[in-house]
Amino acid sequence: MELAWLTLCWEPLNVCVTNILLCLAVYQSLVIQTRVKTVGFVNKVMEPTSVSVAWDFLEKTAQQPSVTDQLGPTPGGTISCQVNVPCHFPVYTAGSHKGTYPQVTPGPTSPDISVILNTTVADNSTGLPGFTYLTPVTTVSGVPGHKQLCVNIGNQQFYPFQAQFVSPTPPDGTILPCTDSIMGCHFLVYSEPGNASRDCPLVATATPGVLVFSNSPGLRGDQCINEVLVMPQVAPKLICLQAGAGETRCLNVPEVNTSGSALCHNAFCNMPNGACLADPSLGTTQCVCNNHFSLPSCAPDSVDQHPKYPTAIDQLGPTPGGTINCKVNIPCHFPVYTAADDNGTYPQVTPGPTSPDINVILNTTVADNSTGLPGFTYLTPVTTTSAVPGHKQLCVNIGNQQAVADSACFHIIFRDNVLPSPISPASGITTSGKDKFMPPTPPDGTTLPCSDSTNGCHFLVYSEPGNATIDCPQVAALTPGVVVFSNSPGQGGDQCINEVLVMPQVAPQQVCLQAGVGESRCFKIPVVNSSAAVDQHPANPSVTDQLGPTPGGTISCQVNIPCDFPVYTAGSHSGTYPQVTPGPTSPDISVILNATVADNSTGLPGFTYLTPVTTVSGVPGHKQLCVNIGNQQAVTDSACFHIVFNNYTTTSTFPLPNTSAAPGQASDFGKFVSPTPPHGSTLPCADSNSGCHFLVYSEPGNASGDCPQVAALTPGVLVFSNSPGIGRDQCINEVLVMPQVAPQLICLQAGSVQSKSMPKWWHLSTKQWGVSVFLSSRLLWIKLLNRNFPNVTEGPTSPGINVVLDPTEADNSTRLPGFTYLTPVTTTSEVPGHKQLCVNIGNSQGVTDSACFHIIFTDNQTTVSPSSSSPSAIPAHSSSKEKFVSPTPPGGTTLPCSDPVQGCHFLVYSESGNASGDCPQVTALTPGVVVFSICSGQGRGQCINEVMVTPQATPHLICLQAG
Repeated sequence: MELAWLTLCWEPLNVCVTNILLCLAVYQSLVIQTRVKTVGFVNKVMEPTSVSVAWDFLEKTAQQPSVTDQLGPTPGGTISCQVNVPCHFPVYTAGSHKGTYPQVTPGPTSPDISVILNTTVADNSTGLPGFTYLTPVTTVSGVPGHKQLCVNIGNQQFYPFQAQFVSPTPPDGTILPCTDSIMGCHFLVYSEPGNASRDCPLVATATPGVLVFSNSPGLRGDQCINEVLVMPQVAPKLICLQAGAGETRCLNVPEVNTSGSALCHNAFCNMPNGACLADPSLGTTQCVCNNHFSLPSCAPDSVDQHPKYPTAIDQLGPTPGGTINCKVNIPCHFPVYTAADDNGTYPQVTPGPTSPDINVILNTTVADNSTGLPGFTYLTPVTTTSAVPGHKQLCVNIGNQQAVADSACFHIIFRDNVLPSPISPASGITTSGKDKFMPPTPPDGTTLPCSDSTNGCHFLVYSEPGNATIDCPQVAALTPGVVVFSNSPGQGGDQCINEVLVMPQVAPQQVCLQAGVGESRCFKIPVVNSSAAVDQHPANPSVTDQLGPTPGGTISCQVNIPCDFPVYTAGSHSGTYPQVTPGPTSPDISVILNATVADNSTGLPGFTYLTPVTTVSGVPGHKQLCVNIGNQQAVTDSACFHIVFNNYTTTSTFPLPNTSAAPGQASDFGKFVSPTPPHGSTLPCADSNSGCHFLVYSEPGNASGDCPQVAALTPGVLVFSNSPGIGRDQCINEVLVMPQVAPQLICLQAGSVQSKSMPKWWHLSTKQWGVSVFLSSRLLWIKLLNRNFPNVTEGPTSPGINVVLDPTEADNSTRLPGFTYLTPVTTTSEVPGHKQLCVNIGNSQGVTDSACFHIIFTDNQTTVSPSSSSPSAIPAHSSSKEKFVSPTPPGGTTLPCSDPVQGCHFLVYSESGNASGDCPQVTALTPGVVVFSICSGQGRGQCINEVMVTPQATPHLICLQAG
């Protein structure tokens, strides 16, 4: 570990005091060394390893702001920091009277360090007499060695009126990765002027290659906006900006990394005896092994590993992990390419672990110089047959006479040979009189994963001429963007070899080739190192990358305190839960895998499942935790995480923003609860097109029973509206990190004192069968693909409430396309409080969807208010006046809107008063809300209005009046 030693000096009245020593070991247990001079020397030792150092007494006056020596680190102290890691420490000052903040500004400092002086705040927790103030200081340097850092403490000034950056400017220390090496990268900063001027402050930077464009008026109040361009030759670099003569913030602009799952696609770790642990920050992977299996590839301990042993190669397909399509009872051929050491010795390719109901023949390994690859490449043709259709696994071991050094595994799908190929547009079976492909060309329908998105991917095809000619057939590509290189003679026969290049802009795609005028074969070429579309029905359970923490992420935990985080998996079909079991894990941590539950709150297509994980350790340090994911037949995937157990006797490197509650500690305004990723967790993001999602779970604080409003303190981060938890009193928010933001330090806050509205952004998701997202807990509209009535039944529901589901009926009053149905729901409870109500939706075959609602039962002697901060309670109506009736959503209901383009619709039902039989005129009391004309109810005597909330109106408190 490289350490930089930083000597600090304060300059009250331009006097630099450097004869006080204080040491803080920020990455180990806290060691404070202090001597106070009263008469002689007095040692106050806070750790047994402390060393005494003397300092002289500095006289201060209460008439001017000055540094205080009662709290450490005191002037002259020494701070131990880590190179390229933000280093935090406090500066305590004494002010002259309450409310007058000292002005703490940068002083003389070493040239190769950056300094951030955060906002000065009053600190009455010190127990010192008088008025004490705290200025958090952050410093970072890329150069190891001893540095000096000084701050000036000047005349009294009321700090809040100094020019400063405001939300949503990225916080100090934020990481803004730059992905554009040609044009550079942009981000915005928001500022506001001090009390001396109404003009926008001049935002400036001392970092070369960084341009700050002229101020433009902010969209909210007195804020001003600047666009910052980091030129491509600058990144990565620490970028520091200053608002006028006030606040300074520094942001890090590194290069982008890929996700843990993408990195692990081509890593072989002998699963389930090993698993792949990725480090997205470095772009590296390593294997984590069970006991009795050894690195680097988790081979059994008896295998002597050697770095120059033969290995499988990824340059030619099919690569390890590829899928081969075969037919039952017909020999199926494909090649295995290997690279050997430089002594000319042929690798030994032998059978490895394989499904029991297939036969494998490994033909003679031959040198193959037709590939164009550097070094020594060898080809082993493989022939396999099976009489049993289905998914199989076939592995081969690769080594030499001394040991097995590598292995390659393939997915083999045997299909009944009476069925046509599901891939190829032309049959792969040809007559003997025509040109055809020959073994070891991959079979028709084979999946050949491509891991090179820059140069494209190569594979070889083998062919032979038909009866009409002795020349090699002309192999042609039927797919644009695919290049077939000229024929070359085969090795020892009449076969001919062509090299096929799939250009990077083509993959993933179905690639089809034709041999002369004869046989055609098609192959799937997926890209394996970038995010792909979500597979709604994976063949086997697998970890999902759409929700964090994703594999390779870092979870920050506390020693001896249970640490909870979620593992999200994608299942193969409804009702079949994945089996999540412990995988290779560090020996000094305990792991509890809680019950896996279906989680339809994620908004992801397909079937998503949640497994809450709890881990604890009494030993601080970096650990590895892996879980295996599969079904009753086999382990089909794994996920590994970095777990950092911290001993929080030292200051956390992730201070909580704008809150006095510690992580996990109760507050008056709400808190995050399990399985929210712990404070300080690293959630790698691999989707540069759509951004990345993760879920946070919260519960209300002491002051309110409502779900807290979760707000993002980081720009480019969207928090979607609350949805009720299933079977518990938690509230769930989905967080989207926009692609131009990630990776970055993302800060969220659960609740605030003045929370007045729903979140501003919504999740855009579509369901072919499901519950519309804008409905209340009193009624249910269902959108179906056909005319069959759905089965709506009661699902998991809180105890103590009664639920009545009225008959489902067709409802053509909604104006929605297709077939819409209405199920009125009535619920009662004698016990006030927060409840959950779920209904299952399906057909005669089973349950296909569910909908859950958060029901708040209040005492009927009190008035229901839509929020704790709404201007007034919704007025009650007497029976003699026009009123809203069931199934109109109750007053105060939250109706999340998921369409930011078209807006959202809902229906309200009303009835006239005693004096009139006409439908009441329903009007909107909120701008941007349109109430469509009244139509008569369907046989209920009620009146129905359709309400549209336009996009520019939401989020908003929507008020309507009947009559």
